[in-house]
Amino acid sequence: MSPEPTSPDRDADTFLARLAIEAPSPILVAEADTGTVVAVNEAATDLFGRDRSSLIGMHQTELHPPETETRHREGFEAVQKGQQQHAIAEVDDPVTILRADGSTVPVDATSTTITHGGTEYVLGVFQDASERMAYLDRLERQATAMDLTTSGIALLNDDGEYTYLNDAHVTMFGYEDPDELRGDTWRQVYTNDVIERIEAEILPIVEKTGSWDGELVGVKRDGSSITQQVSLARLPDGGIACVNIDLTERERRLRRLEETRSLAEEMMMANEYEAVIETAIEGVTEIIDRPFSGYWACKTVETETTAATASEQTVTDALVPVAVSSAGQSIVDEVPEFRPGESLAWKAFDAGTPAYYPDVAAEAHAHNRKTPIGAEFIVPVGDDGVFIVGAPDTAGFDESERELVLIITQYLSTAIQLAAQRRQLREARDRIEAERDQLERIINAVPQLIFAKNTDGEFLLANEAVAEAYGTTVTDLIGSTDADFTADPDEVDAFTEDDQRVIETGDPLYRAEETLTDATGTERVLETWKIPFTPLDSDDDAILGVANDITELTDARDEIDRQRRLTNLYAVSNRVFQVTDPADAFDACVEAIADVVTADEIGVYNRDTPDGALVRIATAGDESETASRQRIPPGETDLWGAFNEPGTYWLDGDAVLDSTVAGEKHALVTQLDDASLLSVIVEEPDETLESFIRAVSQQVSAALTQIHQQTSIEGLSGDVARTEQQADRYRNLWAAVAEAVETLVAADTAAAVRDAVIDFGDRVAEYALVGTYDPVTERVDPLSVSEPGGPAKLYETSEEPFPAVAAASQNEQQRVVDRRAPPNGHGEYVSRLLQFGYRESLAAPLSYHGTVHAVAEFTSTDVGRFNEPERRAIEAVTDAAGMRLSSLDSTHGANAPLVFDLECQNPSPLFPDLPADGTVVVEHVALTGREHFHMTGRIEGYTDTAFRDYVAVTPGLELEKIDSVEGDAHEVAVRMTDTPSRSLAPVRDVLIETDTQLRGVRSRPNADVLEFWTTDPTVVGHVREKLSAVSESRRLVSKRHLSRSIEVGDGPSGSPGLTHRQQEIAETALQEGYYDDPRGISGADLADRFDVSSSTLHQHLRAAESKIMRGFFE
Repeated sequence: MSPEPTSPDRDADTFLARLAIEAPSPILVAEADTGTVVAVNEAATDLFGRDRSSLIGMHQTELHPPETETRHREGFEAVQKGQQQHAIAEVDDPVTILRADGSTVPVDATSTTITHGGTEYVLGVFQDASERMAYLDRLERQATAMDLTTSGIALLNDDGEYTYLNDAHVTMFGYEDPDELRGDTWRQVYTNDVIERIEAEILPIVEKTGSWDGELVGVKRDGSSITQQVSLARLPDGGIACVNIDLTERERRLRRLEETRSLAEEMMMANEYEAVIETAIEGVTEIIDRPFSGYWACKTVETETTAATASEQTVTDALVPVAVSSAGQSIVDEVPEFRPGESLAWKAFDAGTPAYYPDVAAEAHAHNRKTPIGAEFIVPVGDDGVFIVGAPDTAGFDESERELVLIITQYLSTAIQLAAQRRQLREARDRIEAERDQLERIINAVPQLIFAKNTDGEFLLANEAVAEAYGTTVTDLIGSTDADFTADPDEVDAFTEDDQRVIETGDPLYRAEETLTDATGTERVLETWKIPFTPLDSDDDAILGVANDITELTDARDEIDRQRRLTNLYAVSNRVFQVTDPADAFDACVEAIADVVTADEIGVYNRDTPDGALVRIATAGDESETASRQRIPPGETDLWGAFNEPGTYWLDGDAVLDSTVAGEKHALVTQLDDASLLSVIVEEPDETLESFIRAVSQQVSAALTQIHQQTSIEGLSGDVARTEQQADRYRNLWAAVAEAVETLVAADTAAAVRDAVIDFGDRVAEYALVGTYDPVTERVDPLSVSEPGGPAKLYETSEEPFPAVAAASQNEQQRVVDRRAPPNGHGEYVSRLLQFGYRESLAAPLSYHGTVHAVAEFTSTDVGRFNEPERRAIEAVTDAAGMRLSSLDSTHGANAPLVFDLECQNPSPLFPDLPADGTVVVEHVALTGREHFHMTGRIEGYTDTAFRDYVAVTPGLELEKIDSVEGDAHEVAVRMTDTPSRSLAPVRDVLIETDTQLRGVRSRPNADVLEFWTTDPTVVGHVREKLSAVSESRRLVSKRHLSRSIEVGDGPSGSPGLTHRQQEIAETALQEGYYDDPRGISGADLADRFDVSSSTLHQHLRAAESKIMRGFFE
């Protein structure tokens, strides 16, 4: 309580303080006149969530939510008037207080007035009603749930009278008001039999156990029965709680499901498509009890479209009626077809999903808006069609009925598939039966003997041909064996042995001839095939056999063989006399004999060999691949006797054969001419064969004599013709050489020299080119060609060392021929050459005293064009051309750009002791300072590590950068400086003295090729002499003038009047990226590289830039 109440009476303070301490409930005291709170106890601070100081001084209306201010003000005034006020919180209209956190709490409040010390106070006692309100809310919710549940709920007193019934319980029994049952007993809704059961069986169980569950049949108000699931529970006051669930719908659903199962069985048992549909329609009509149901199948129908000029028949898919319920036929005048997009039925079928239309006439796609059908349920049945159920009323199907239709249509889809499968099965069975009958008629109609036997030799199958041979019927033959019908035991044993062999090995067997003695005693000759066979519906092994009766054929065969021998004797003569070569005569001989003689082998041996051995040169026969000897040394077998004594002899087989069966064979041999012998290997000697072979040998001998004579005559004639042709060829070739040399001597320019070589190429080949060779880049630049395009394009686009490159680098001719493996690896060039239609190429250097001035290549569409005479002629012309180019170089005008290449060895001056299998190609050289060379280019064949290791051990060589570009190629930049062990001063000095530029280098493990540019031809020898200080060997490998038409200006290298220093600095700046954005090198770094000041460097650059610009625009 407040230690200082507003009342001035100290006794009142004491009284109020004591009262607050002793009261357990929240208490607040307010002045009656002002409504101001003057005292509170601890329980009140807890309830209001405020401390005492905040509560004291508040107006009593501030203790409640603002929206209830009027209500509480009026209540406070009522208490002031002497009326004791007691307010209880109700669910619908609770009394609430306002806590400090803004929340409200329902309370029960009791207020009264007291007077103390002459002052009137209002005393309020509050009680938290939250729990009681929550309990009342739960009770109200439960009561609402009981009223809203579909289960019937009722409460009975101990006399069995209804004291409470929810609406579901009342309506379940057909009543409208609970008062109609309240006060009556439960016996009112059950028959006497059920009442007796409840009283005798059920209530004792409830009394004993407290509950009971089960099914009961009650009676509605109208006297109809209702089946219920009933749950009874004993209440504490002796009454009973009763919960009833109506099972009528469940029973109806179960009945329908049972009818559906029965319908499904009927549909599944129906054999025909139409029967399945009709069964489904009847079942749906009976189960769902709707007048209209039917099935429409999707079929292709003809339709007529009318154009402007005529009508046209087309086909389209449509839903065609299959069957409709009898009641449905009376509802609609004519059952319609549904075309695509025309109806609700097609819309559902196209979507493949069921569609329910509670009001068909209101649908935009309704087929007939005046339809007597109010509601319609359409169910697609796969791709086959749709099932439609209709009701006369709108909203005529509830959800359970639609679900039932869906179930039935699922069974219908399966039944349609089963009916289709049964139809296909019947058709397959009918087809198999027809094919079986046809097969039986066929095998009985053919003359061949067809049969099958099991492992016991019993016939499983036989045709009439077999039965006729055995003198019986097919029926009697089945189950019998060969022994039951033939008296020859040897035949039976042979048949049985073959049968068992096929069954045991699983391999087919063929007998070209075997005998069968038929029922009349006639011996038949059969050609028989037997294969493994597994009978139908059995896992036992069996054989299937087919035999041809070839008795008449074998009789005719012998006569035919005799006629064939006579005919082929003449055929041998014709064939051997028609050939023009002895080898062809021998082949014709053995092949003709093989056509008429049954022999293991027919062969011809020849002894025209260096060691005199007999060598088999022609063969034919059954064992020609392996039997006879290929080579017989002199005197080794009796076969040699035939050469000493002409005639025809029979020898033992080992005279010719080298096999285990040689002793069982015989050889008939006869001499054909002085060097050849005919051998025929047979089983036994035969006089008829001997006379035939003797006649053949005479014919072959005569043919060989004729061939030898004709060959001699033709050979002599051919020699004369070839000699004349070769002489003409040589005359024309050397005439071309003489003309070319004469032209070359008169040529006064390099272009005239190249033209002379091209003109010569036109006479010895179909195509020619002449170009310059750069030893550093190892490239050929074609300058003159006999016709545009052609193989010259290969040198423009490829970096491969093709023949012209190889010829120039090796200073010798290079020949490439189609279908011949090039020893120098020009296989790819041959393939590309073929694309231009050429098959042979010859490349030759135009050189003089080892210096290559140019290179030429001649190509031909024929193979064998460039033989020894042509190669010698080409060599003469190219040597003369090289000599003329050399003389023109010495007399060439001043300031003509000249490129020359020196190969330096022992040692290599720039890159000594390079590792094997690699190359360094320097594409830009700059003399930076008096003691430094700066070089950029590429390396090939070296790894990054290998080249770094090489630079590290080579004096005066510094690696500035190395970048991988492709495969094993790298771009590099190196710097060369003088060292005590190696000085490049002679190289630098000669460049400065002669105003010559070192433009490129190609370095191999044993040599450096240095490429120089100059405008003074006289410095070549001087440069070569000066380099003796760094290399012992200095060979001039190439020298060539550049055409003015492709040069830029007047400087020593085609630069527009640049000094040597200006050009070096400008080219290095361009190479190092000084003109790139961003710059690859700064001006300061570039000045350091040339060992000059930045101002000097920029002075050189400005001068060079000015000259280049003037040269470009002028």
